[in-house]
Amino acid sequence: MDRRLNEAILGGDKAAFLNLINEDEDHSIMDQVTHGSMNTVLHSASRFGHLELVHEIIKLRPEMVSSRNHKLETPLHEACREGHFEVAMALLRTMPSVAYKLNREDESALYAACSSGRGSANTGIVSHLLLNYPSLLVSEEDWSTTSLHSAASAGHTEIVKEILKVRPDFATKRDSQGALPCTWLVAKDT
Repeated sequence: MDRRLNEAILGGDKAAFLNLINEDEDHSIMDQVTHGSMNTVLHSASRFGHLELVHEIIKLRPEMVSSRNHKLETPLHEACREGHFEVAMALLRTMPSVAYKLNREDESALYAACSSGRGSANTGIVSHLLLNYPSLLVSEEDWSTTSLHSAASAGHTEIVKEILKVRPDFATKRDSQGALPCTWLVAKDT
């Protein structure tokens, strides 16, 4: 990715970003990805919570909302993992179906929000996804480790409560190690 573009995105510099876009007639500079991770400009802006940049990128390239990096993650995975509620909402308003995209590990953006270290920041994201995309948990019925297990093992009590409101049956589901979600919560508290 062009160094100036990368700096503008990482720094959340909307003016510098727009100057680079205006210098480039066909906006092909936006097609550049970061080396290694294959993150698009929207992945990076979403990861760092730069809402104004996210809006500008979506305005220019709404299809970029469903773009995938080398882990097959979308910008929504990045926003959810980092607890950027407003960014996640902007992405979902543009392309609601992106909520159902799974990464290479078959994990949704919901799973990313549940497993991250941003517990309280992610409670709103998780609540929104559960309310508006309830079938995300249906896809986890056959999984040994669910979003509930992930949230419990990370000690995210509020997220655990949100999931249990929708899927109380997951409380008795054992993970690949034979543990119940409550086992992880107790272990995290000690």
